[in-house]
Amino acid sequence: MKKYKVLIADDEKYTRDGIRLALDKKRFEVDTAEDADKALVLFKQSLHPIVITDLRMIREDDGMRLLQEIKEFKPETIVIMITAYGDMEIAVKAMKAGAFDFIAKPFTADQIEVKVNKAADSIALQQDNVLLRKRSSKNTSLSASPLLCSS
Repeated sequence: MKKYKVLIADDEKYTRDGIRLALDKKRFEVDTAEDADKALVLFKQSLHPIVITDLRMIREDDGMRLLQEIKEFKPETIVIMITAYGDMEIAVKAMKAGAFDFIAKPFTADQIEVKVNKAADSIALQQDNVLLRKRSSKNTSLSASPLLCSS
């Protein structure tokens, strides 16, 4: 089974560690950052296909800013937003800006695992589609060769 890299950005150590424990040693390799700036540096170094970020960190706009910068740099990255109940309006804006999903606080380890597994399955499906398209176009170009006919 393929392991996916996951980046967790949250200013609360307890939350970062809890998510890491929920995902570590399964089908994920986990890195963490305590703010959007450090997360962006880690992301650009390792190009994590899945990022989990709190909507509000040290600066109020950190999660949204991180989402926007990741989507500009590598649009196919799956970003899952963590939000408190009162942030639902902003969570909707995040979804419109390209977030894959969001998780409301408080959440359980199982909820995190389900969302991240869903993200990993989506990545695997996209990769399979790309592979099938390549195979299909290769087969189509072979079968589209003109046939020689003699009269």
